[in-house]
Amino acid sequence: MSPASGNLVFAVSHNTMRVLITRLAIRRFEIDQGRLPGSLEELAPRYLPAVPRDPFSGGPLVYRRSAEGYRLYSLGKNRLDDGGSYPADLVIPLLESDDEPARHRP
Repeated sequence: MSPASGNLVFAVSHNTMRVLITRLAIRRFEIDQGRLPGSLEELAPRYLPAVPRDPFSGGPLVYRRSAEGYRLYSLGKNRLDDGGSYPADLVIPLLESDDEPARHRP
């Protein structure tokens, strides 16, 4: 593995954790407030120390609300907003339980 590919693997792994931690913060916010946050800014500083940054874009992770819930993703290594489509963007699907559908899916 070359140093450049090692850096990419680290960035993807680190960003995967960032997206998962942000999903947990969104869920905690929803439990406490009874609604989804309007933006990621509502999560800081109570649920997250700061708005999570996307290492590929330099901006915040992409958070989009919809009638069904929300979509949260990183632009991924192509640095283009592909609307949260896998594999271009870093999207982490969550498993559905029988009692609670995965509301994050559009």
